[in-house]
Amino acid sequence: MGLATHVLNAFSDGVLTLDGLVGRLGCPRRDLVKAVQVLKRRGFVRVHETLDGVTGGVGRGQYTLTEAGLAWAEAGKPVSPGQGARPRGRTSGLRERAWWHLRAHRVATLKDILTTHAEGHEAAPDINVYKYLAALERAGILVRSAQRLPARQSRGRVQWRLAVDLGPKAPVWRESARVIFDPNSGSLLPLDGAADSGETS
Repeated sequence: MGLATHVLNAFSDGVLTLDGLVGRLGCPRRDLVKAVQVLKRRGFVRVHETLDGVTGGVGRGQYTLTEAGLAWAEAGKPVSPGQGARPRGRTSGLRERAWWHLRAHRVATLKDILTTHAEGHEAAPDINVYKYLAALERAGILVRSAQRLPARQSRGRVQWRLAVDLGPKAPVWRESARVIFDPNSGSLLPLDGAADSGETS
């Protein structure tokens, strides 16, 4: 049984934090982080931060099983990196992985995408993905939610909702032409020219 399966079972037993996993499973933290990433990519677990109603501070992130994760754990199935819903073609870049994430989860923050899909070798991944999301928003493909998620030392993290699902192939932002190319239909989607707020939360 792989580590991801042990982590899934620990979550189903009520373990909510990374520290809790370390205490429960006795594995190196870095290995547990990798196992959690596997579960997140499979759509079995999500992470959120807790807001302290007394102090107003934001607590450490807690993990919650999705319905799919709970069903998988209850069925007693093992988890391996090749399982679960995946894009049919191998995504080659961070923007392509961001698009797959949006189609899989419908709503996401910049942090959701980066913690799940950034591999550590990309140059300025936060700026790269934020500009891509903002371009998709200006083309009407994404909609920015009015409600933000709580975050330390900011007004909260922006949540984007997928408004138009163009298909499995990631739309391409042609910055110089100020258009989005949709490889699924071969069409061009112009940006609406809205000002970029410059917020990357």
